[in-house]
Amino acid sequence: YYSPEKLVALHAKVSDWFVENNFIGDAIHHSLAAGNRDRAVSLFRQSRQAFHNEDKWYILEKWLTLFPEEIVQQQPELLIARIWVHYHQFEVAAIPAVIDTITPLLGDTPEDQAIRGEIDFFLGYFYYFQNDGLQSKQYLKNALKRVPATCQEICGQIEILYGLTSQMLGNEDEAITRINELISLHQHEKSSRVTRLLVTPVYINILCGNLDEALTVNHKLNHFSVNNNFAYAEVWSIYLKGLIHFYQNDVEDAATSFRQAADKKYILHSRASIDSIIGLALAYQEMGLDDKADEALEELADYITSHNDPEHLAIKRLAEIRLQIARGKSSPPQKHAQKVTSAIENMVWWLEIPRLSYCRALLDEGSKSGLAVAENILQELLQQNQKNHNVCQAIQILSLLAMVTKKQGHGEEALKFLEQAIKAAEPGGWVQPFVELGRPMEELLLELERKKDPTDNYTSVLLHRFRDSKQKRAERSSPIANSLTNREKEILGLLSEGKANKEIAEKLFISVDTVKTHLKNIFEKLEVKNRLQAVARANSLGWVMKQDSTRMK
Repeated sequence: YYSPEKLVALHAKVSDWFVENNFIGDAIHHSLAAGNRDRAVSLFRQSRQAFHNEDKWYILEKWLTLFPEEIVQQQPELLIARIWVHYHQFEVAAIPAVIDTITPLLGDTPEDQAIRGEIDFFLGYFYYFQNDGLQSKQYLKNALKRVPATCQEICGQIEILYGLTSQMLGNEDEAITRINELISLHQHEKSSRVTRLLVTPVYINILCGNLDEALTVNHKLNHFSVNNNFAYAEVWSIYLKGLIHFYQNDVEDAATSFRQAADKKYILHSRASIDSIIGLALAYQEMGLDDKADEALEELADYITSHNDPEHLAIKRLAEIRLQIARGKSSPPQKHAQKVTSAIENMVWWLEIPRLSYCRALLDEGSKSGLAVAENILQELLQQNQKNHNVCQAIQILSLLAMVTKKQGHGEEALKFLEQAIKAAEPGGWVQPFVELGRPMEELLLELERKKDPTDNYTSVLLHRFRDSKQKRAERSSPIANSLTNREKEILGLLSEGKANKEIAEKLFISVDTVKTHLKNIFEKLEVKNRLQAVARANSLGWVMKQDSTRMK
């Protein structure tokens, strides 16, 4: 039996031991148990920047839950950490209220000035998503002056948003030049700040519609993040790779990347995690894998339930409608109207935008009143995205506007919208916004091709991609798996585990030459050239291979 006094002393001693061994979360827990709140806050304060710099915001989130709410409300260091949690969970609307709580608690110490710099960053972030680039940029300039250079990750976050705000204001070249200069200056650092600098041109190029360039710079981000063990930045690069491939309608590559990103959804920014799972569902649907698409939607439901965010629920519901439309099934759009925000959001590069999916539902329904509502929404969104120089979303909006006006009987106006969409899409090789709209879009493209300028060949490219997509869907729906023998399925399963030919032979009690013969047959049936491509092909088709089974599910 320990008296209360001895128990407090024991907690304090255990806390000291955890500090000495760098288990800060446990040390905070025992300091609070010992009644030493000041020490617990001090431990959090002393460690926060180090964990930011290591790209481990999710650890700070766990630590924050250890503190009673009355302590959090009194401590700027804890409150600013809460804003970082809102930031990574994309809870933009929650940020101003916490800022209002922090501000009266701050003085003029260097530490408080640094927190004021973080507040400036979050105000810049808030105004960016309010589509106010000028106001955002001013706050970001203040943040760059106030936040110490030792706060590497935070400085990197400021640089990301500064670049995005410059792009929003139409200064893309200025933004890229500035970022490239900073990358050159910090290229020898192995810091989280460098990951933020590297990701900025990826974002900017996607927003500007330059998908090929975005893929190139994203490869640099991935390479740096993997080599320097920045898991958070690495999974961002994987998500962005999936997004780029998806917009180019390379759905097999998109599915592979989205699957990898979704597997790390509790590390990744929540909105990007949601996008990854929805992208996975849409890619599987395009590949004709309805069951796999449904599994992805179930995964999305589980993830969103764990966050309990009403906005996320709206995204989920409209994404489900989008998938149903892709399957040729209708869903009455009126009952979903209340789930669509009336504010014009900054749509950045997000794959799933509820207001666009609502317009897809109105287009699918086809009533005169519904089409009028869809046209009004799309015109409003187009105006804002053109003002933001957001080519990424403008392509998708213009494609939908072409379909809506065509269905309203305004054929010439539809062709004009389509021409604008094609002109914006061609430099970056955008395909998916057109292909998703199916046969009606293909017919409109054929109509445009008959009338188009002979020097404009991207319409023909898109029509070819339509035919290519239909051919691939037909190939994917063919019973490829049934063409493989049980032995070939076994070998394919062992290939997926990385087994060499000799290991496969020993496992199956056959000769190496026999293994080679089976591999040759597998490659021919899957239309691939090597073992890596065979495994990738199986994965892209959604096959689950088990070591002790000859069945592929």
